[in-house]
Amino acid sequence: MLYAALAGTSARLLLAWSGIGASLAWRIEVSTTANSNLELREGLALLRLGISPYIGTSCRTPPLTLWLYGALADHDLLYVLPNTILDLLAASLLYRLASSLLNCPRYRGKSADAFEDAPVDASLRIGSANGRRSALPSALAWAYLLNPFMLAASAGGTTSSLENLALVTTLYGACTAHPVLAVLGLAAATYMSLHAAVMLLPAACLLAYGPEDVVTPLRLLGPCHNGSARISGASGAAVNAALGSCDGGTEDSRGKAATTLPKDGELLNEHQQEQQQEQQQEQQQVKAQHELIKEINREAAGEARDNLSGRAALETRSLPQPSAPLPPPQPRPSFPVLPWRQLLQCTLLAASMLVLLVCASDLYLLSVPTPAAIEVHADADGGSTTMCILGAAKQLLTRPPASTGTAASEVARRLAAAGDWLASCWAVRVYSSQVLLDDATPNVGQWWYLAMEAFDDTKTYIRVMAHSLLFALAPPLAMRLGVRRPLALFLIQLLCLGFLKPYPSVADLGLTVPLLLLLGRQQLAALRLRLLLPASLALLGVLGPAMQRMWLSYESANSNFFYSITLLYGLWQVVLLGQVLGLTLWVDRLARGKERLLDEQLDGRRQGAPTSTTAPDADGAKS
Repeated sequence: MLYAALAGTSARLLLAWSGIGASLAWRIEVSTTANSNLELREGLALLRLGISPYIGTSCRTPPLTLWLYGALADHDLLYVLPNTILDLLAASLLYRLASSLLNCPRYRGKSADAFEDAPVDASLRIGSANGRRSALPSALAWAYLLNPFMLAASAGGTTSSLENLALVTTLYGACTAHPVLAVLGLAAATYMSLHAAVMLLPAACLLAYGPEDVVTPLRLLGPCHNGSARISGASGAAVNAALGSCDGGTEDSRGKAATTLPKDGELLNEHQQEQQQEQQQEQQQVKAQHELIKEINREAAGEARDNLSGRAALETRSLPQPSAPLPPPQPRPSFPVLPWRQLLQCTLLAASMLVLLVCASDLYLLSVPTPAAIEVHADADGGSTTMCILGAAKQLLTRPPASTGTAASEVARRLAAAGDWLASCWAVRVYSSQVLLDDATPNVGQWWYLAMEAFDDTKTYIRVMAHSLLFALAPPLAMRLGVRRPLALFLIQLLCLGFLKPYPSVADLGLTVPLLLLLGRQQLAALRLRLLLPASLALLGVLGPAMQRMWLSYESANSNFFYSITLLYGLWQVVLLGQVLGLTLWVDRLARGKERLLDEQLDGRRQGAPTSTTAPDADGAKS
C-alpha cells in the first residue's frame, strides 16, 4: 500500500508539473458539466468578486466543493494536491475493505440449497500458516491509484475524485456494518451528483445481508448437503474433513480438516471412477423409473377411453416399487422482497444528511465577504437555498395590499414570483442541468447527442428516458441479487451508473474496473473475453480523440463521427455489464447446487490436460 501511494502521488505530481494536467482539464472525456475544473475556477473567481457564482450557467459546482478546492485551485502545481489526498483516502479504504473481506469470509445463502457459516480453509484467508499474504488488497490499491482513467481525472483537476471517495466510503461502510458511514458517503455522492442516489438499494442490501463470500475459488464453490460437500468432484472424505459437517462439526475436526484438504493436482485421483459409475447408475435407474411410470399412465389413459367399465381395474392398479427413491421435490422459490427496514433507515438518514449539507452550503455562501467596491445586488446572499425557500413562501402566503384582476391571475402571479425566487437558488442552478439535460457539451455518454439533435417537442421524452432507465434497473437487480450477492449487486449498479447517467466521464470506469478485482476468484475466473475487452477499450481510446480532433480542430468531420465512437464505448460497457451480470448469476446458481456442469467441465479439463496438446494436431492431420 505504501509503494502504491508513493507511485500514485508521484505520477499525479509529474502530470501536473509537465503541463499535461492542464490540457487534460479541456478534454471532454475527462471534464464534463458535473465535474469540470474550469467551471470550478470560474465560480471561485466570481465568488471572490462578491458575485454569486450561480447566476447563469457559468458554474454548476456545489458550494462545499468550491470551499474544498478553493485554496489551491489556481496554483499551477499544487492544484492536484486535493485530488491526490482524496485518491489516497479512497485507496486506503479499498485496501482495508479487501483485507476485511479476505479475513472474514461469510457464506450468505437464504435458499434451501445454501449453507451458512461454513468454515473456510486457512490457505484461503489473507494470512496463511506459512506467513504469505494475499496480493488482492495491494492489487486493488495499485489498480485504483495508477489506472490511466483516475490519473487523467485527478491530474485534470476534476471533482470526480471526491465523488469516487464518497462511493467507496458507502461501499466500505455497508460491507463493515457501519450504517452511518455508509449513509454519509451516499449523501455526499448524491450531493455531488443526483444520480448517485441509485446506490441506495445496493447499500441497504449490503447492510441487511452482508457481503457474500469472495474468498472461495471457483473450483471449490458448491453447497453442502447433509454433512457432505460437493467441491469440484473432490473425494468425499477429504472434502468432509476440509469443510467440516454442515450440521455442526466440532472445532477440532474443522481445525484438523484444514491440513487434509488435497491440492489442486491431487483432486479426483482416488474415487473419481467410482463416483462417476454411481452417478451413471442412479441416472439410469431414475430414467427407467420415469419411463415405466409414463408407460403405465399411457396404458391407463387408453383403457379409460376405450372402456369406461374398466375404471375399477384401473383404480386397483398399483405402481411397482422403484429400485431407487425419487428425488425430493424442489421447493418453490419465494417472492423476493427488499430489505424495507434498512431501506427506510438509509433513506431517512441520507435525507437528513443531505439537509445538513445544504445548510452548510448556505452558511458558506453567506459567510463569503463582499468587497466594499462591489455594489450589493439582489443576489447578495449568493443564492442561499434557505433564503430562496423563505422568499418563495413569503410570495405564496402574503396577500398584496390591493389586488387587481381575477383570482386565477392572482394565483398565477404568486406562483410566478415564487418560481423566480426558487430559480435563484444555487441547488436549482446546480442540479437543473443534470435533470433537464440543458448542456449539450460532448462527453463519453449517450445522451448529449440526443439532447442536442432532438426537437423541443421530444426533449421531455428524452429526459424521462434518460432518468427512468437508470432507476428502473435498480429494483429488479436488488430483488434477484440483493439477498445472496449484494457486493456484486453494488458493482453492477456502479456499471449501470457510469453507463446511463447524463454526464459520465472516464473516472467512472476508473472506479468500477479496479473494484471488479474483488470478484476475481469467482466471476472473473470464468471470464472468456479477457483479451477482447481490454483490446477493444484501447482501440476506442485511440479512435475517440482522433474523431474529436477531426470534428473540432480540422472540421473535416461532424458530430456523428465522434458520437459513433461514444456509441461503441457504450456497447463496450454493455458487454462488460452483461458479462459480469451473467457470470454472477451463474456463480450464484453454482453455489446453490443448481449448476452441475462445472464439475464435468473441470473433470474433463483435468483429465484432458496431458493430451490436449496433441488433439489439435491429430484433428489437423485428419483434415
